[in-house]
Amino acid sequence: MKVDLHSHTYPASQCSNMSVENLIVRAKEIGIDAMCLTEHNKPWNRDDILRLSENFDFRVLRGMEVTTKDGDILVFGLHEEMRDILTASELRERVADVGGFTIAAHPFRGFLMVGYLNLSLTPERAAGRAVFRSVDAIEAYNCKVTQHETDLALDVGARLDLPCVAGSDAHTLADVGKYVTYFEREISTEEELIAELKAGRFRIDA
Repeated sequence: MKVDLHSHTYPASQCSNMSVENLIVRAKEIGIDAMCLTEHNKPWNRDDILRLSENFDFRVLRGMEVTTKDGDILVFGLHEEMRDILTASELRERVADVGGFTIAAHPFRGFLMVGYLNLSLTPERAAGRAVFRSVDAIEAYNCKVTQHETDLALDVGARLDLPCVAGSDAHTLADVGKYVTYFEREISTEEELIAELKAGRFRIDA
């Protein structure tokens, strides 16, 4: 099944220009099987997620994009508003306590504006970023990164034996579902999503 692991809606994320209702309608139109709502630093209420899923007959899952001192991290399983900016390591401890899953979001966005060789950011150096010691996976494909940045993320994932996922990071309807992660099994709840991520039963396509 096709799951978009990364999206933002207005007004929960002020940077987005689409409502959750319009996002869901668009996802259904283009054949996405489930959408993850990953607003910035604040999770959706569980009852609201269930209501959306019922009203639209569509799988809506909740997550969160957390700002840390080491970069942005997608989190599944942690349901508390993040009022303080933690390190990636501190966030990992909180997520581990609830059996969740963490993904480094667009880890090289903006790093390679003139090409990483010119900036001396070799794959070896890139793999040493602190964030990679505190996540379970890397988001390689994202609408807001360049091909160089994607290639570097894939390289780092291979070097560190961290799985790579894809998510649109949609803030507009045009970007919904542009990048998805393909799961082998059906997923209906956030708990099932976490279990499948931990089991590694997914793949991404270029």
